[in-house]
Amino acid sequence: MNRLRDIALSVEEQELGRFWWVLMESSGDDIWSELASSQVSEASWIDAFRAGCLALGKLVPDAIICLHHGRFSA
Repeated sequence: MNRLRDIALSVEEQELGRFWWVLMESSGDDIWSELASSQVSEASWIDAFRAGCLALGKLVPDAIICLHHGRFSA
């Protein structure tokens, strides 16, 4: 059985009114490393969150992810 990956999605406001998403993965023992991050900022927290969810979905092979705002596939 494959081990599940510990991945967290965070949204950061690094500049006033500009938001970036970051995916972090834990390797255990409270050690987290950046897995992926946005290349461009978004104008709202929710837009950055949605973009981060799409990036997370792309890490899931052959899966369909259903969110409140639609469907997408990896």
